[in-house]
Formats: sequence, C-alpha cells, structure tokens
Amino acid sequence: MSPEQGKRELAYQVALLPACGMLQQGLITQEEYRRIETIFKGNYHPLYGETCAETLAIPSFQS
Repeated sequence: MSPEQGKRELAYQVALLPACGMLQQGLITQEEYRRIETIFKGNYHPLYGETCAETLAIPSFQS
C-alpha cells in the first residue's frame, strides 16, 4: 500500500466513525448507514473499506 492509499484508508475509517457509533446506538438504520458508507467510498476510494457494519454481525457478549 502506498502512503497515499494509506492516507485514504485512514481518512475513510475516521470519516465513518460517527456513523458507526450512530448505527450501533440505533440512531440510524442499516440502510442509512449503507448510504453514508457508499458516499464515503466514492470520496475516499479505500482499498479495504471494512467498516463497523461487518463487525455488527459478530454477536455481542455484553449484557
């Protein structure tokens, strides 16, 4: 990964953090999150682009 690609990936992940938090708190829907994610993917062109949407599929062990 080039330094420029690394910067884009980091910027993409940081840009999605607020939306990820809102999704996890139930403030926005999966559909709304996907729309935000699509916009940011178009803006930042991340190589990996894994986001919190994928981590939500992992069961939480919190009570």
